[in-house]
Amino acid sequence: MLSMTHGEKHLARLGQYKPAQDLRNMINKLQPKERKAFEKEYEVRLEKMRKNLKKTQEFDRNRLREALDGIEWSETRKANQLERDLRLRLRNNTKDMEHAHKLQSHIKPQKTIKPVVEKRANFKNTSSYFRGKQMLTRLQGKREHAIPSLCDLHDFMNEPDGVTYYHKPPSAMQSKK
Repeated sequence: MLSMTHGEKHLARLGQYKPAQDLRNMINKLQPKERKAFEKEYEVRLEKMRKNLKKTQEFDRNRLREALDGIEWSETRKANQLERDLRLRLRNNTKDMEHAHKLQSHIKPQKTIKPVVEKRANFKNTSSYFRGKQMLTRLQGKREHAIPSLCDLHDFMNEPDGVTYYHKPPSAMQSKK
């Protein structure tokens, strides 16, 4: 088609108008067919490119899904392991604390200035007997009074009705006098 249009221009420059007109008519007849064939081929190429793009996107999507599933499973396993470790640590701390309290309850009080068995230097910081206090200070961190004690939360002056005392508190004895 391109060579025909070049030929038409060349004939027109040479002054051969009749063959140039015939060539123009032939071009006008062939041009719609050529244009349809080109557009059809163009659409086929575009469709092929779209299919390839769709295939690669589907492949990438599947790879991403697999990668995300792997990450999700690994994080789930990690979280489950952390939860098991936490539960085990809490159970062991509770067991140690109960054992330390039981041992402490069997110790006879020493009423001397110099005890026979001296407590080690960091006894209050590391002993299982003080585990509750240690966990509270770890939870509070540097904010010393961030978490109030149970005694601070309780209002001892305004006791609700129906409270039974097994041992009379000093405030109840003073109010009767």
